[in-house]
Amino acid sequence: MSVLLMIVIALIVLSILVATIIISRKYQIQPNFFSFFVIGLIWLPLGLVLRNHFLVIMGAAFLITGLINHKKWQTRIKWSELPEPVKRMKIFIVIFLAVLVFAGLAFFLLANQGFVKI
Repeated sequence: MSVLLMIVIALIVLSILVATIIISRKYQIQPNFFSFFVIGLIWLPLGLVLRNHFLVIMGAAFLITGLINHKKWQTRIKWSELPEPVKRMKIFIVIFLAVLVFAGLAFFLLANQGFVKI
């Protein structure tokens, strides 16, 4: 990888970080600690299974942060209280993601058997 590309990537990451800090100070955005908890709940076992120390550490950090701030978890809307268009959109998203997962699994199995060349 060239030095110029690394500098460009570093500048992009730095500008995103600065923009995030400026926006969070201007609008006083509160973090969603329940999301931190869920991210940690997913990353921690995934890091253990993949033997990825970074995922284990980050998962533990998110999990602990979410648990420490469990009193600040925002109230979640029940499914019965959601408007009908939101329900339809969520159902569509779940079905779409399930189709993508099954298509990826089918492609993986076909490629593993030699029917599809990568």
